[in-house]
Amino acid sequence: MKKANVDCSVPIISIVKNEIFFLPAFFEHYRGLGAKHFVILDDRSDDGTTEYLMSQDDCTVVNSDLTYGQYIDGKKADVLWRTELPQKYCHGRWGVLVDADEFLELPPGFEQLEAFTHILDGKNIDTVGAVMVDFYPDKAIDLQQREAPRSKSDLLTRYPYFDDCHYGSWIDGCNEFRRAYGGVRQRLMQEHQIALYGQKRASAFRAIKSGVRKLIGTEKQKSFCALYKVPLIRWDESCFHINSHKTNRAPADGIQLPLMHFKFTGSLLQKIDFAIESGGYDRQSSDYRAYRDLLGVMMQRDASLLGRNSRKYSSKQDFISNGILKFDVGGGELLKDHRTNWPWAAQSDRVA
Repeated sequence: MKKANVDCSVPIISIVKNEIFFLPAFFEHYRGLGAKHFVILDDRSDDGTTEYLMSQDDCTVVNSDLTYGQYIDGKKADVLWRTELPQKYCHGRWGVLVDADEFLELPPGFEQLEAFTHILDGKNIDTVGAVMVDFYPDKAIDLQQREAPRSKSDLLTRYPYFDDCHYGSWIDGCNEFRRAYGGVRQRLMQEHQIALYGQKRASAFRAIKSGVRKLIGTEKQKSFCALYKVPLIRWDESCFHINSHKTNRAPADGIQLPLMHFKFTGSLLQKIDFAIESGGYDRQSSDYRAYRDLLGVMMQRDASLLGRNSRKYSSKQDFISNGILKFDVGGGELLKDHRTNWPWAAQSDRVA
């Protein structure tokens, strides 16, 4: 283990395996938010990730005898790590827990994590939920570009599109997320008729019941992937991860942050190969088998990833109009406390 000689209020914690593609942009982004300490668990990387992490003065590098896909007492190692790491390095203070391809955005007017968490402390808030927004390029063939981006700006230049929809929201007072949209991954699977591995064929009764639900508007949204996470927490001994997307705590009402997720990038093909070979992800990496089938079909057809709701990212304001970004925990009084000229002051009804 390599330990950084730093101690700050909001460490950035991540679990990585062969993420050299994202690391320069990842460090650039979170350092820009004021992060002074990174705690990275390196799961036996062999692509240069380990050497890169060891060269960063503000990074504590952690190793484990376990690997990502191993189970201990019925729980995956990565879920255990997601509790143990922040308990050790963030106990009694705020911490950000994100993957290397996830870039947390703060509300407009907040440029530093410490300033944002100071406001949260003043409101007795200890948990903030997020919506994961997938970014992608125009064509599937664009994913073959393997050169590592140096910054988030580079990522947005190559992969500038997202689905401009209402994805859903965290249920007030609960650690459950009410989904309204399945995301670009589900959209593409449906468009190209890719079946998920291990998916059970619906019985006639279930098909009829689903049809009735459609008619009366109560059908539950099925999703290929979880589009939510809880990346920002003030940690104490009572908090733990249930899975990689959810903790035992309910995120604060009125706050929801965007987590920009760069899934469809030049690193995806390599991740697919590793996931299928190792079988270490959920359901023996069945989702990655579906990705393999999807991209094979799309590249053969020279297909575009764009859909009717695709939008080129311009600013954080894009996330306010569709309800992805919410910050309404203190009304006008809170806004005046931090900044007098808020970009969304006249749009509060759209983000409440």
